[in-house]
Amino acid sequence: MTGMALHRLSNDTDGGCVQRTRRFPQVVAGAVVAGLVAAGASLALSGADASAATCATLDPFAQSWTTAYQATWAGQHLAAAVSDEATGCSFHLGATDAFPTASTAKAQIMGAELLSFQDRGATALDGGTAALIAAMIRYSDNDSATVLYEDLGGAAALQSYGRRLGMVTTNNASFAWGGDATTPDDQLRLLRTLLVGGGALNDSWVAVARGFMGSVDPTQAWGVSAGVPAGSTVWLKNGWLYNDGTDWGPADAWRVNSIGAVQLPNGRRYLVAVYGNTWSLMGDGVTAIETLSAHVASVLAAARNHGETAVAATALAATDAGSAFAATAPTRLLDTRGTGVPVPADGEVTVDVETGADGVVPTAVAVNITAVDATSAGYVIAFADGTA
Repeated sequence: MTGMALHRLSNDTDGGCVQRTRRFPQVVAGAVVAGLVAAGASLALSGADASAATCATLDPFAQSWTTAYQATWAGQHLAAAVSDEATGCSFHLGATDAFPTASTAKAQIMGAELLSFQDRGATALDGGTAALIAAMIRYSDNDSATVLYEDLGGAAALQSYGRRLGMVTTNNASFAWGGDATTPDDQLRLLRTLLVGGGALNDSWVAVARGFMGSVDPTQAWGVSAGVPAGSTVWLKNGWLYNDGTDWGPADAWRVNSIGAVQLPNGRRYLVAVYGNTWSLMGDGVTAIETLSAHVASVLAAARNHGETAVAATALAATDAGSAFAATAPTRLLDTRGTGVPVPADGEVTVDVETGADGVVPTAVAVNITAVDATSAGYVIAFADGTA
């Protein structure tokens, strides 16, 4: 059996979405490169590419949709922020001032506790702390949150931990954790540290955070989970609180918030934070959040991952006929346009080249490879499997 592997290498993109340092020569989109591959030899192909998807083309808050959405909820003080982690594109809708955290503050409290354990060199939570965090995140238990909040040292300590967790504008100087002032954009920074990684928490503690936020009680799993495709993974924390006038912000109104991360079946991950605090009915706040979240999910689920390339490979096999190339009928080995699973950036797909169209075992293969519909610049490289 002869094996062939295809590898996709990614380039920089424009639009400020993804930054990479490597650049490769390019050829026009849809170019076909052919070569003869003898047994054990390798063939490098300069790949084709289309222009990169820009942040503007991915924006779920395009003007036409935003106008209709804001008309539906006219007069409401609400805001949303979205980060597409596949491209680095961020999107914002609505107000730019601060909102009360309500129970979304519990995600920050959890992050602070995890960071405190990491600081002490611990590799796991003790049973009591784990139980308190589980109750706080999965069931939004306020008493558990207060115990953990006081254990950390109150508002000043929580703000110090928040800065280490990536937050830059959230003000934890209120008289109670649920009244802290935050913005959707700052919550995205927190979510990235807690659920994506690369920040103050190491990978082990990120996994712990995902474990809690990925197992919220189903009755509280509304919000940013709305409309995600089957097979997606969601990590979230919601907040809701009626302000009877004893706290800051609009009185006699519901605060309804939802923050979280979604990983789509194709591996694309995005972060969402939605805040509102002028709702007469909690249900209206939930509906507004879920309408927005479902729209974001539909837009990003339909978007191609950055760096993906559709690849088709057609082989013309040959038998050992002395010095002559005795060709068989062409055989299509691979067409990712049909499978719907393109070759990702820096990804690899292996194709078996076992027999030609006539059932003969080939001793050499001439391969035509076509790369189309790429979302960033780069190479497609073909080589004998196991040789590179």
